[in-house]
Amino acid sequence: MGGHESNSSSVYLAAVLILGVGCFALGLASQATSAAEDTDQATSPEEAGTNESVPTIGPDDAPVLIVEAADFNCTWCGVGVPGRAHGKASFIKRIMSEHDNDVQYAFKHFLVFRRNPITRASSELAAIASMAAHRQGRFWSYHDHLFLRTGVSWDNELLAEYADELGLDGERFRADLKDSKLREAVRLDDAAGQAVGISGTPSVFINGLKVPNSAKADGWRRLIQDARDQVLALIRSGKASDVISARRMATATNAGETFAKHYHDHNPEGLDTSATSGNTPIIHATFGGQ
Repeated sequence: MGGHESNSSSVYLAAVLILGVGCFALGLASQATSAAEDTDQATSPEEAGTNESVPTIGPDDAPVLIVEAADFNCTWCGVGVPGRAHGKASFIKRIMSEHDNDVQYAFKHFLVFRRNPITRASSELAAIASMAAHRQGRFWSYHDHLFLRTGVSWDNELLAEYADELGLDGERFRADLKDSKLREAVRLDDAAGQAVGISGTPSVFINGLKVPNSAKADGWRRLIQDARDQVLALIRSGKASDVISARRMATATNAGETFAKHYHDHNPEGLDTSATSGNTPIIHATFGGQ
């Protein structure tokens, strides 16, 4: 009798432990998904005008600007492939959490699958939908939601369902999906990526310097520290009067004026949205690391 009770207790405790671990894991997943959401800034169509604001995390006057070019159909830009790689999303969030006010992170759309008209259309619609979510201050939660569903052939109906699932204003979202300003913003991002010579996703730059796709976490930390030191040195030397001007100067030095214009200033002047690169899409499967 005592042995039976002991075994029952053991089974019960094991079940509770498993349930607890499962809930903890789900909690971590929930935190990872919503970590960036609270920092997304809402932008109304009136505020946005013809130049939609670029989704960012972190302060505008951070000495380090990380810019990512990505396609929502790129597996490695999001959660990666189970058993092979973890992808970008959670890795970036961890790196960002370590650097407080030193780093701003910006997302730029890049339609890497433009050579396939079906995949291009799906990627472009998803990008437009993410910007519609951005107008409601929810870009990053929608960004995560899309990357968990990479490979789906998206249409406006399905993308609107995602917005409903996330609790966005559905009526406003559906109207914004049809707003030509958002399509133009996505195409300008794509044209900017082509103008600075990007050919694959994810492509990530730290103050203009391309992050090697094989870089591990320690390599990222060194690049961020070096970028910060470069900016502060420009201020100390008197060559720049403030952080933003120093960061731009460093970016232009590291990557050239064209890059600084389109990927630091986010200035679309001179971009041709009708131009289409014929380059074979490159997906960087080795991105990120422990």
